[in-house]
Amino acid sequence: MKEIPGGDGETVALGGYSGKHHGKHEIVLDTSSVTEETLTHELTHVLQEEGVKRPDIEKHLKVAEMVKEKNKRTFDEKLTLKEAMTEAETPTRCENPDEDSGYYAFLPKSSPIREEEAKIHDRNLLYRGKSDDYIRDMSKLFDKTLIKNLKLRSSRKSASQVKKDMQKRR
Repeated sequence: MKEIPGGDGETVALGGYSGKHHGKHEIVLDTSSVTEETLTHELTHVLQEEGVKRPDIEKHLKVAEMVKEKNKRTFDEKLTLKEAMTEAETPTRCENPDEDSGYYAFLPKSSPIREEEAKIHDRNLLYRGKSDDYIRDMSKLFDKTLIKNLKLRSSRKSASQVKKDMQKRR
């Protein structure tokens, strides 16, 4: 789910990717407020599932495998990494990225940079024009993004810590 904090402190989900069911990818969108970026975010999840030129780390973040995870904390850690990588890539695929901060709103409050500026920083770091060249660099460049510090749900680790742990186990 791409979650955006609501004005009253509640989290509002604008979209969600639930994996492949009966041979079809399932995306749920709030049609009253869907944007190019929300749709692109959810479609990037599809690319992560099906793309052949994707970073190796994504092979361990497939929805079908993640839902089999019995340990909730491990699931949440993998979800944190998956969403952080998706959030970093999404604005690079949009003509007009949203001004809202998306998952950047969940970065630690101790961050020296505002969430909107963090999103712009990461887009400028990752954007490679109209080619998929940045996909090959994504795994390396991810470690230079600010979204790498994302922590979701019960995850005690940031996305970058989860990525490092997964790479050690291989």
